[in-house]
Amino acid sequence: MDIIYLYYFLGSFIVTFIVMPFGLKLIRNLNITDKPNSRKVHSQETPSGGGLIIFFGIFISMIPFIIQFNEYLMLSISYFLGLLIIFIMGFMDDKNDLSPKIKLLAQVVSATIFVSLSDEFINITFFDSNLFSVLFTIFFIISVVNAYNLIDGLDGLASGLAIISISSLLVLFESSFSIIFYSIIGILFAFLRRNSYPAKIFLGNTGSYMLGYSVAVLGVLIIRNSQIYDMNFYIHIMCIILCIGLPIIDTTYAFLRRLWNGEHIFKADKKHLHHIILSYNLSHKDSVSTMYILQSALSILCLNIANYSIPATYLVIMSLFIIKHIFTILDFRAVFFSTIFTKIKFLNNAYIYFFFSILIFISMVAVQNSQSIFNSNFLYLTLITLFINLLFILDKRTRENNNIDVSILVSSAIVIYFCFINLTNISNDSWIFIITDFIWYPVTFGIILSLFGLFKEKNDLLESPTEYLILFYVCIIMPITMTVPINLFFLKIIIILIMYKIILQDKVIREFNIIHFMNILILFILVINNI
Repeated sequence: MDIIYLYYFLGSFIVTFIVMPFGLKLIRNLNITDKPNSRKVHSQETPSGGGLIIFFGIFISMIPFIIQFNEYLMLSISYFLGLLIIFIMGFMDDKNDLSPKIKLLAQVVSATIFVSLSDEFINITFFDSNLFSVLFTIFFIISVVNAYNLIDGLDGLASGLAIISISSLLVLFESSFSIIFYSIIGILFAFLRRNSYPAKIFLGNTGSYMLGYSVAVLGVLIIRNSQIYDMNFYIHIMCIILCIGLPIIDTTYAFLRRLWNGEHIFKADKKHLHHIILSYNLSHKDSVSTMYILQSALSILCLNIANYSIPATYLVIMSLFIIKHIFTILDFRAVFFSTIFTKIKFLNNAYIYFFFSILIFISMVAVQNSQSIFNSNFLYLTLITLFINLLFILDKRTRENNNIDVSILVSSAIVIYFCFINLTNISNDSWIFIITDFIWYPVTFGIILSLFGLFKEKNDLLESPTEYLILFYVCIIMPITMTVPINLFFLKIIIILIMYKIILQDKVIREFNIIHFMNILILFILVINNI
């Protein structure tokens, strides 16, 4: 993955994060809200025009992309014009509840505009004419658009599923146009800040339709590229279906169920997959996490079918966290170890000092090592990450939870990179190499000991839906798409994230945002030390 993708991801994240409060205020002024009823799971009136914020984020990210990559001008225009039609239709639907016929017509127009202007369609080779291929492509786009609209029934569900699907599909898509979709992932991570349970804003029909449209367009481009380069067409079709996954399964199930029962196919009900999972007395958050896990399993299967090798280490880590999620649902707790922590009071706080000292040491090594390899790209990336940490400090919601976020992820990646990069000007016998080689043994022991005693009320290790998305990205997507000259780089990031998570159990650290202040200080020293 080129660093340009990271710039667009983080840039779109920042834009969306900053725009979010203003967009939320505008949506409230426009009175675009989702009112509770017998079919919906939320209990209070909530702003539902989140698609307005997502559309703005995509629009802003496309401006520098078109300037920088003008060879994709026609494809960009065709994608955006189709998105614009979907946005207008969804916005009017959120405001005035359009009829199914008008919505279907707008979707047909949107898909037709994209196919006709871009000349990108799924070529069905059984027919001599392209007409059937074009019609099938339009049908495919409309189906995915509606699939995402139907699956959007829980806080953060459609947004998170879109992140998993798009990031998995991008592994199959080798084109600079993928930058747009990396921007969308950044937008969604920022949007989830207020879309996760308990949601302060919903996607609305505007947002879910646009996500479905974007995922469908990406699927069409992947299949089209596979046909141009004589790659296996049927394997890519299967991979697209698996990567989109749950929305397609849910829509197919709803269509067949209503058809079988003699009901209108557009009749709304409370029998979707997420409703079924909720019926097993799972909490809202656990239900969303379960849906994420199911979708990620389909995506991993897709990548394996497409012959992308996922390191066994990270598959094991994912499996362990899935098992832990099951323990969370069952409310399984290690009572014996919790008792030890209760009796020996010192252990309740020892982990804070221990892991803080480890993080400070790693940061000091990173600052020292950075001097010989720091360049302009590292400078810009560090400044962007510093600014993102500042945004999280200014956001009141940071103090209210103990979740790992994007700012902590990117800060950890930078520090780990500089700390463990092999430098030719430093001897392997140096104390730095000796300590960094053996530091993981006490860290691992400390983590295992802490896990049994700290999470007394519930197994809360990377259990929030957004944290699971970060874990999926670090374990599955990044090892495939990124080549880093550091052994087990992503495993080290995961360990650091767990350390942060354990430290964040402390209320004082959360209340005063000590973690983010510490990261800002480290990044600031990195910049000052290398200017």
